[in-house]
Amino acid sequence: MLTEETTYLWDTSFEEENFSDEELVSMVAAIGADRGATLTLDAQTLRVLYSAHRSKAGKDPKGLATYALGRAGREEYGSVVASKQQLAERMAELILDDLLRRDAEVVSAERRIVEMLVSVFRVT
Repeated sequence: MLTEETTYLWDTSFEEENFSDEELVSMVAAIGADRGATLTLDAQTLRVLYSAHRSKAGKDPKGLATYALGRAGREEYGSVVASKQQLAERMAELILDDLLRRDAEVVSAERRIVEMLVSVFRVT
C-alpha cells in the first residue's frame, strides 16, 4: 500500500519536470540514430504541438515523453520507433553524466528527481 510519504505526483510529468524539451528530443533522436532513423521533430515544434494537445486533452493529457514518442513515430517526423524503457535508460545516463560533470546541488536545482534522491541518500 502506498502512503503520502512514499508517493510523489509531479505537477506535469516526470519527464517534463526533470528534462528540457531539447534534452528529450535529443534523447529520442539518439535512439532513432541507433536504428538508422533520423528524427526531424525539433524541440520548439514539440512544445507547440504538446501545448495544443494539453489544452485540448483537458484533465488527463498524455505526458510529454509519451507524446514525444508518439510524434517521433510518425512518418513526417522520421518514423523513429522508441520505447519508454529506452528513453528511461537515456534519461538515467544523462542524469549520471550530469552528476559526474557538476555538483549534485547544482544538478538538484535543475532536476527535481536528483533533489529527491539526494535527500533520500542523506537520510539513509
